[in-house]
Amino acid sequence: VIMPETDAAIAGVVAERIREYTENYAFHVSASETIAVTTSIGVASSLEGEAIAMETLKRADQALYQAKKNGRNRVVEAAS
Repeated sequence: VIMPETDAAIAGVVAERIREYTENYAFHVSASETIAVTTSIGVASSLEGEAIAMETLKRADQALYQAKKNGRNRVVEAAS
């Protein structure tokens, strides 16, 4: 999810809400079966002088992999 002009703290709150909603939602795969799904999310804010958005996306991706490495189903914010 890309949130232009959004404060890092607010982006973290939104990411946590998405994670919680996904964790608590019953995904129906058939009339009689539901599955549980969790979400790992990496959050990054643009840094002053950062080359285009690709660097921000790269840092968000690194934070995502850190979330997975730390046990999944969590939000990790990239270092500023």
